[in-house]
Amino acid sequence: TLAVLDCLRQYQIKAQFFCVGNNVSKYPSVFQQIIAEGHAVGNHTFHHKNGWATDNEMYFDEVKKTDDLIHTKFFRPPYGKIKFSQANQILKTHQVVMWSRLTADFDKSITKEQCLKNAIGKPFKNVITTAKIYLANGTLYRTSAYSYQLNAVDDIIKMTINVQGAGTYVSDFV
Repeated sequence: TLAVLDCLRQYQIKAQFFCVGNNVSKYPSVFQQIIAEGHAVGNHTFHHKNGWATDNEMYFDEVKKTDDLIHTKFFRPPYGKIKFSQANQILKTHQVVMWSRLTADFDKSITKEQCLKNAIGKPFKNVITTAKIYLANGTLYRTSAYSYQLNAVDDIIKMTINVQGAGTYVSDFV
């Protein structure tokens, strides 16, 4: 996280970090740095719980414990797994934020190259895409909406700044 914050600060880019409450408790100075540098935060439960495998009462407690620490209205369910009953309740107080690509960076059996292929993917039909920045296996990458080429992080951010200006908002960090 600190390396990502350094890179984002260098290029004046803001990101959204979905935070596990237990990590916020363990590393409060890192969380405070995220806030102090103007990044957005979201709730990612207290212990990174899989909604499908967690009863509702425990899941809602996980969300509340994290909300008590970080005070946000954004929520991303770990693994993207959430029951309809959980989603209906959480949507009363939060905006649920999912992702458009699953990189599978959690799968130790795939290569870094496959992870990046997963991130880039094929464009969705009838959807105009913009460039996205991904964190995959500890490395920052940017995909170009026009050519779908990968670049080194410094070149990526310089290109983003040249095209969109400093202060670009990045939302695909988990």
